[in-house]
Amino acid sequence: MKRGIIGGLAVMVVAIIVVCYSFFEKKSDIIIASANPMSGSSAQFGDMKVKAMQLAVDEVNAKGGIAGRKIKLQVEDDASDAKVAHSVAERLALDKNVIAVIGHW
Repeated sequence: MKRGIIGGLAVMVVAIIVVCYSFFEKKSDIIIASANPMSGSSAQFGDMKVKAMQLAVDEVNAKGGIAGRKIKLQVEDDASDAKVAHSVAERLALDKNVIAVIGHW
């Protein structure tokens, strides 16, 4: 079961990166953000989600990244709260360094 979830997340992360990659010409790291409940009532789910995504990112980076660019996972806490989640989503949408966002819980 866990391998299926991790594999699915890995495929999703790679697909997002490949689609978004063509929009960026810089040679810096590829930053993907993830909005998760890292605190609050659903924190254990956020922790599991981040660990699965980090495994996928590490696997891609171990194979040389995407076109030689490493992937970095930027983790944001939505505190298991809809109002905080909205604020986090707005901030990430405006962050020009982030090419994709995975979330929310």
